[in-house]
Amino acid sequence: MIDSTGKICEACDKNAYYQAVLKRCKKGSLLASTVAAIEAYAHRLMKVREQVDCFLAPSAFLRSKLIERGFPPEKVKHLPHFLPDDLFYEGYNNNDGYLLFMGKLEPIKGIYPLLEACRTTPEVHLVLAGRVEEPLASQLSELLPPNATYVGMKHGKELRSLLQGALAVVLPSLCYENQPFSILEAFACGKPVIASDLGGMTELVKHKERGLLIQPGDVKALSEAMRWMSQYPDEVIKMGMNAYEYAICHHSSKVHYAKLSKIYDQLANRPFKRRFDNV
Repeated sequence: MIDSTGKICEACDKNAYYQAVLKRCKKGSLLASTVAAIEAYAHRLMKVREQVDCFLAPSAFLRSKLIERGFPPEKVKHLPHFLPDDLFYEGYNNNDGYLLFMGKLEPIKGIYPLLEACRTTPEVHLVLAGRVEEPLASQLSELLPPNATYVGMKHGKELRSLLQGALAVVLPSLCYENQPFSILEAFACGKPVIASDLGGMTELVKHKERGLLIQPGDVKALSEAMRWMSQYPDEVIKMGMNAYEYAICHHSSKVHYAKLSKIYDQLANRPFKRRFDNV
């Protein structure tokens, strides 16, 4: 879905896998892209897809994309991700007023529009936590506005503490996201999310109910959303409560296990079919 320049690309639709070679979509490498294309064509020739009883799609968005690409609708089941029970925390009433970005700092995650939007909203404090690689790593200190703080890569309790202290989470990705754990983790802590109206983010972050949706790369809309979060804390709390309830109802281990068990039962009751007879 992402080409070598970091832009959304669907040129390989309808089995046109050679496009990956022409565009060098795999790590910008001709060799790696050729190998990936050959593998895709081999799977098609071997009819690997036909030998699979069920494909699990964490998001409705991914399910629709798979069906668009010829996967049988009856074989593609929507099964959302789940979070461990100990990650759920009703933290919508507790925050230190900052917005949090958590994840890899890279162009496809919308890091440049985010920093630009932050610069135009000096009343908002932005905290960024995650891994950063070159060339952005050497540029970051110059790109960070005065009201933004980069705290490095955080894991476990440190990241959880940052999340619990946040007013809201920001994920302005420029790429399709399937079902980002950063959004689920935010919801599980009662934090609303500012996200791009794109891919699987749209179905999670219902606009003005569990957060705010913006057009990808729209710096003005992003800065306005960040400013709104800081100006209307009571509304943010309501959104956080909605987000927490949504996470409990759709992304708890209990709910996931029940749905997965139902899928297993359906598959177990189907007539036995030999595999790879036609290969």
